[in-house]
Amino acid sequence: MLNRRQLLVGAMASVVVPRSGYDVVVVGAGAAGLSAALGVKRADPRASVLLLEAQPFNGGTSIRSGGWLWIPNNADMRAAGLADPKDMALRYMARLSHPEDYDPGKPLLGLSPRRHAQLDAYYEQGSDVLDWFRSTQIMPWEAVRGAGLPLTNDPLHLRGVFAPDYHPELAENVPKRGRSVVPKRFDPTHLTEDLQLGLPNSGSGLGGVNLIAWLTSACLRRGVHLLTGRRVLDLVVTNGRVTGVETAARTFTARRGVVFTSGGFSKNAERLAGEFRGDRALTGGGCAVTSAQGDLVRIAERHGFALESMDRAWFIQNLYEQYKIDPDSRVLPNYLLFQNYWSNGDSMFMVNRRGVRVVNEKTNYHDRTQVHFQPDNRFLLSVFDQHTLARFVGIGGHVTPMVNTFIGPAASLAQLRDQILARFAQDPATSAFGLAPDFTANLAATLERFNGFARSGRDLDFHRGEQPIDVWWHGFCLTFQGIDAGPIRDCVSANTDSNGAPYPNPTMRPLAPPYYAVILSSGLQDTNGGPAIDECGRILDARGRQVPGLYGAGNCVASPAGHGYWGAGGTLGPAVVFGHIAGRHCATSL
Repeated sequence: MLNRRQLLVGAMASVVVPRSGYDVVVVGAGAAGLSAALGVKRADPRASVLLLEAQPFNGGTSIRSGGWLWIPNNADMRAAGLADPKDMALRYMARLSHPEDYDPGKPLLGLSPRRHAQLDAYYEQGSDVLDWFRSTQIMPWEAVRGAGLPLTNDPLHLRGVFAPDYHPELAENVPKRGRSVVPKRFDPTHLTEDLQLGLPNSGSGLGGVNLIAWLTSACLRRGVHLLTGRRVLDLVVTNGRVTGVETAARTFTARRGVVFTSGGFSKNAERLAGEFRGDRALTGGGCAVTSAQGDLVRIAERHGFALESMDRAWFIQNLYEQYKIDPDSRVLPNYLLFQNYWSNGDSMFMVNRRGVRVVNEKTNYHDRTQVHFQPDNRFLLSVFDQHTLARFVGIGGHVTPMVNTFIGPAASLAQLRDQILARFAQDPATSAFGLAPDFTANLAATLERFNGFARSGRDLDFHRGEQPIDVWWHGFCLTFQGIDAGPIRDCVSANTDSNGAPYPNPTMRPLAPPYYAVILSSGLQDTNGGPAIDECGRILDARGRQVPGLYGAGNCVASPAGHGYWGAGGTLGPAVVFGHIAGRHCATSL
């Protein structure tokens, strides 16, 4: 029996694994794997389940996340009377996930039967998984409201408002908001002398930690066995059926099947460079744990399984210089400092090497990052002023407490250009990228145009601040940024002119010298391509046939979300739901 001194899941290895044969083996103990194990137990409480995790701790990359899940037609939406009709939800998902095929006038919206079935399964079973989590107290949850506002004033009137989707402007999006949910705080007093989770920072307020703590607790209470520090190297195949897995030290058999949830390949530099080439070559990195090496992709290639979407990922901008300090976050949680989720600030904009603005800076990070995939945009510069630096510095954005990323102060745009070039010269990639000869002239024109938009309240180029998701992202400054000891209590209310009148668009403010800049690069949370799966999570071979006994979910397989990032929680939602679907199906496959 475990006691409170045995905090490491690694200590569990010698205690809870008395055998090598199980009904189901799940590879990867992040959110997708834990949900898969619970899916097995839901279908057959007597089934024996083994979770194998390559890392010393369970939780995978999920534990580093906000813990949000994007689930359509969830119970909190229904309770609030917020309609989410299936036909329109499928259109919204299909348009973003498979834009090259989407046609609402065609059968199955123009999608292949398999891809349409995936989205249909997600709509139907996503809310069912959440209902089961809540009714069994596996994971109490609630729809996200209010942008995580602290107990202060509410200048953007967000308190109690459901989180918007990432594309509320689309006609296919009926509810516009409410689909993002988050686990409630995990109370470590739930633990006993005989049950310890072995999670770093368990019981903290971080959403990803809460998510993993709830799911891990539910698995262990249901008798799921967990082994950490065990990387799976290959499959055991018997008469054409997957019947187990091989690790360096041991072979584990699986009578009913194997579910892979082992993460993408964002930490495999060679494979990443091979799949993301040319203009889509990444200039930064991501937040995934170091075991995200593409183990399932390698195994799939060895066995001849179908691979798809290998050049796709969940994208996010990096603060390039902060990223380079500790790309794998081995020393400290550097991913919290180098990923630009919300572009904090109002007196700020982003330009390319020509000094031209190229994006709505407040749009979601996945779409914003893909602007980098053009020759002049491989690196972008976020230009801001003293107001944004003083009011908005914090984590999660591009203006962080890490002053090593700042270029400036500069009294003029010409001086800022010189300082940028001096900083570019310190790194081979940025030195080769350089600035265009007309950078300063274009930057001056960009500044004048942006300042005019800020005064009028209308961004005629990129429509910044027009969508609720823009304002929502801007509102995160009230929790994560906004250092101010003066009479104005928050950074949003400080956006006033010299007469004290608020600027008409809260996300924009004219810039004034001195100027600053930070270097931004493309990056990713993790890849989301790999073996193809069907709507049950079954992995397919090169001819599109189901591989008996083999399932996958999460970032190790080709995501059913395709190109789409539907809203906050659009990565973990499909991982948890399809992990659960795969586990339930695997449990009943014999």
